[in-house]
Amino acid sequence: MSRALTPLEKTLAEFPLKFAVAVLIAEPSRFDGDVRLTNGTATLVQFGRNRFAVTCSHVLEKYRRTPDAILQIGNIKLDPTVQLVAEHPTADLATIRISESQAEGLTACDGMRAEFFQPTSWPPATVRENHCVALCGYPGKWRQRMSPEKIDFYGYSIGATAVTSAGEDRFACLFERQRWVSSFRHELQDLEELGGMSGGPVFRLGYLQWELVGFIYEFSPQYDIMFMRPAHMVHADGSILWP
Repeated sequence: MSRALTPLEKTLAEFPLKFAVAVLIAEPSRFDGDVRLTNGTATLVQFGRNRFAVTCSHVLEKYRRTPDAILQIGNIKLDPTVQLVAEHPTADLATIRISESQAEGLTACDGMRAEFFQPTSWPPATVRENHCVALCGYPGKWRQRMSPEKIDFYGYSIGATAVTSAGEDRFACLFERQRWVSSFRHELQDLEELGGMSGGPVFRLGYLQWELVGFIYEFSPQYDIMFMRPAHMVHADGSILWP
């Protein structure tokens, strides 16, 4: 369905992208001199003076398994093994500390300026079935290599979708694409494969404020279901709690 978005719909679609950046893993090829690229997503969040990039453990594992790989969060290159605060492979979450100078670099990039989400209180309330959430990430299918030194990422956001199942350690959204209002205004087509969005933020519009309630960790293209970990698993000191 295509029509002009209402101001509320536009806000719902754009808000999550303010706090998400692409995580790029570049692997120099030993055979043809080219560079192989993969990507995930990171959520930028700040608790007091502590700034973190929250992503998925499997994104960092891809970096570790790739010889001579370079990892970049947004426009900042870093070594996640040095700045890693916590990682839980079962929860598939990881927190990376971001320094003040790195934060300034992230928030000063061209195009859409990244921001660190600062919750007014933490942890957030539990997500329940039928709650409406907004989420986003950077699918690899929309990654475009413009030149050897420039890569463009197009964010994919869903402004309002219902939580169809919720438990202690995860919640999920079964997409109903036939009910969506498309707001894309570029040549890229809608996607059935959303790989690369792992680590993206999930928000719920509460009473007069947004709540960061989850992080994307898996997408099932077969069933068109997005799976997310509850945000309260990440503590304000960057540690990760698993049930």
